Amino acid sequence: MPPTGDDRFKPPAQIPYAQWFDLHIVWNATQFIHTCFQPKRGAEEADYLESESCLFVNIFTPAMLIDETSTESTAKRRYPVLIDLHGGGFMSGSSMNNNGAHLANKHQMVVVHANYRLAEFGYWYSDSEPQSANAGFLDQQLAIEWVHQQIDAFGGDRERITIAGCSSGGQSVLDHLYNERSSKAFSQAIVLSAPSGIPYLKKEQANAQYSVIAANVSCCENDRTLNSQLNITSEFNRCLNFPTDTSGQNMTCLRRKSPYVLRDASFLPSTILGGFLLSLRQSILEPFLPVLQSETIRDNSYTLLKSEAFPSKKSVIFEVAAEESQPFLDKIVHEIFPEDNLTILEELWPERILRRYFDDNWSRVADMYSKNCGYGSVGERSACSTMDQAKQFYTDYLFTCNQRSFMDELATRNNPSTVTVKISNLKEISELTYSVFFDLPLPPGADSNKGENSFCESQTCHCSGNWWLFSKNIDESCSLSDSQAKIQHSYQNYYANFIHTGNPNSFRENLNEQLDHVPITDWLKLSSWFYIGKDGIKQLKARCDLLDSLDRYLQL
Repeated sequence: MPPTGDDRFKPPAQIPYAQWFDLHIVWNATQFIHTCFQPKRGAEEADYLESESCLFVNIFTPAMLIDETSTESTAKRRYPVLIDLHGGGFMSGSSMNNNGAHLANKHQMVVVHANYRLAEFGYWYSDSEPQSANAGFLDQQLAIEWVHQQIDAFGGDRERITIAGCSSGGQSVLDHLYNERSSKAFSQAIVLSAPSGIPYLKKEQANAQYSVIAANVSCCENDRTLNSQLNITSEFNRCLNFPTDTSGQNMTCLRRKSPYVLRDASFLPSTILGGFLLSLRQSILEPFLPVLQSETIRDNSYTLLKSEAFPSKKSVIFEVAAEESQPFLDKIVHEIFPEDNLTILEELWPERILRRYFDDNWSRVADMYSKNCGYGSVGERSACSTMDQAKQFYTDYLFTCNQRSFMDELATRNNPSTVTVKISNLKEISELTYSVFFDLPLPPGADSNKGENSFCESQTCHCSGNWWLFSKNIDESCSLSDSQAKIQHSYQNYYANFIHTGNPNSFRENLNEQLDHVPITDWLKLSSWFYIGKDGIKQLKARCDLLDSLDRYLQL
């Protein structure tokens, strides 16, 4: 049922199947439909038709499945299923971010892209309605369960469902792995560019954000409103003096507001900076985050992965890109501090930034990054710029090193005695867990994140792998060299093998002949990575070893 009116913010409800038949509902599925409400995107906004009634999935099937000339045996074939949960920091994006047609046809699978509610419509918390927390996560869960129940009607195999996501989509995949209900509806997972080093919100933090949004639209209890966008101190604090909406009065008021009013109020400075009572860094990276509660998301994925096995053993691929933090840090430096941005960064780095995470050990980290800021041999580069050091640190801290840390734990728990190498440059660190370190710059004209990566020309930025996975060999906006096309074909085949069998090395094609252009490296260390790119990763190991020894992840 559409989450509108009195159902706004509430958990999703599926339309009863009988109702579809009783009302003789026929859905026109020949074109894309609404995105969920999200921040304005400037010139791109015209490309998006927003609606609260946005809980749809886009399904792509192999062409032969609907080919009238198909034989009866082909028509009855069941294909593996890939469910893609889009990224966007829990506040933007849609099922149209990626197009599954190429994967479905080229690699013989059913591809499903799912919408889910975003920002204040999907990720906030009120003490008056704790059951409505993480509505966006619950939307994803319902979509996964619906696919498990109905995908056979589209030629899919419900016993071979892989969920995948990039960025916040990858964070969501980790959350579903540890949700007992969700995990029953899929068999394996792909986690791309997930910033698992960003901690989720506690209830009191999320409730504070809810109170500020209510104040911004004149729905705060006793009609406490903010005098202006930037004058947050007095009214904001007065609203927070009564953070518990025990009567539900605020929620009733919020449900009567226009969705456009709510959307615009949710991205005022008072909401982003004041409502979180958190660091500026966290607010900029992901202004809206899931809230920790026992019913949906028990704890941060890093904490769970370090301490618990998956509810049921599942094959998982983890992938990180070489320059994950590039777009985020550039955005902070150029948009938050547009004038003298490098001067300000140099004032903050290294001591004021690193002391925040490592206390008196900050100088050890600073010394490491001043000398080792790349992926060659340790000490190969005599010096790194301030920006290079900061970018590398946040890539390691939020993405690469914390994931390497918990993957050691996963490998030990899943199969502590088995470390095998299936082919010379793909590292299988256990029977079930695979890791990919991706360093393949985007070709000119490629867009890995719907316009967000304007600072990523010829670099391997956040979610770059997502572009290589879902795009065709020749994209409308860019062309690939022969070597790039070969690498993309190999890359897609690794993932297709995994989606088909749960093992990226169970080749359906002989890829060894296609990999002569990929550097062959000795990957015998448990914490090594399958490295797609142009250099080695000795520096990465040295940096991660240091960060692991200090054990200060989730301190953002």
